[in-house]
Amino acid sequence: MEELTSARKYCVQQLIPAVRNPEVGVDLEAIGEHVQNSGSVVQEIFDENQGEDSIAALKAIVASLQAKEQELAQGMVDPTSDELGDLEAAANKLWILDTNRLVAGAELVLNFQEDTRYGDDNAHEALFEYVDGHAMSKSTFMAFYKLLDNYTAEAGVTEQVTDEEKQEIFAFLDVAVKTPVMQYVMKYLNASGKLPDDAQDEYGFKGFLYRLWFYFYSKEARFDSSGFEHVFAGDTRDGKVGGMHNWIQLLVQERKSELNYLGYITSRGVDGDEEPGSEYLMSISFDWKGATKTVGSSFFGTSPEFEMALYTLFFLCGGERNPVKLADRYNIDVVCYTFAGRYIGTCYPHVHGLEDDE
Repeated sequence: MEELTSARKYCVQQLIPAVRNPEVGVDLEAIGEHVQNSGSVVQEIFDENQGEDSIAALKAIVASLQAKEQELAQGMVDPTSDELGDLEAAANKLWILDTNRLVAGAELVLNFQEDTRYGDDNAHEALFEYVDGHAMSKSTFMAFYKLLDNYTAEAGVTEQVTDEEKQEIFAFLDVAVKTPVMQYVMKYLNASGKLPDDAQDEYGFKGFLYRLWFYFYSKEARFDSSGFEHVFAGDTRDGKVGGMHNWIQLLVQERKSELNYLGYITSRGVDGDEEPGSEYLMSISFDWKGATKTVGSSFFGTSPEFEMALYTLFFLCGGERNPVKLADRYNIDVVCYTFAGRYIGTCYPHVHGLEDDE
């Protein structure tokens, strides 16, 4: 699995510059030589996808590699006894199983610019420099996108869910629960005794996730918030942005000119010397709808099902602050707070060394 993922990542890194500028071209022979030690499966995929149009051939290779990754991931969804006793190990298994994650620096290119503190605007260009349209066309991404405009940003306003919006929620859950990350969490929660009897298959698990994430509760007004709204879509209160820990929502709002990116936060909690732009986790500052997020930590490039799976796992099996070293790079606490003793108040990745978020 690791060799397959590495080969696909390298191929994507060679493909995207050519997609963005066809004059760049690709050298299939050189790419094949680079990944020739990645195993017989990779070699077979290269042999089966040759043609005069090297860009089209490389696209087919990437698609085949990802399909094989997903096939292997579906065979890894049963949690081990070690993972059942170690949430950090479970989180890292989810990372491996997230085959829909974009390749940072290729499919997702971020323009972090200058670091900032205290809400100063040190970035004069957009945060999102390039996002590959094909990578964003995956079924879970498309279904998730439709959920983001279903909420009122201002806190204290009663939310109403229409029949169409409910259908959109279940359309997302329909595709999400079939992914390896959600299959793993369903099995993990089952084995840990965290699921009720009516939530132990895909159909019941969808209903469980709906109640956990999408049921409205009353914060400042009757039925004015939900776990999904706060964590993924975001809200505003007294000039501050609450939640909004999802990179797709950040992208959508920036593209709508509703979000003004102010800069990144220097303390990144990342082991290594990578420059800003290669990470899958960053803390940033931004203005949104007349409110400010001084410190906001989010994953970047991860699939929406990965984030929901991770937070569901830690909300139900962990505590309020759960230290994790993810992907052998990211030193974070997965923070989960309840509201009224039963609802998801917030969940987010808190980067070590930074002031707290919400």
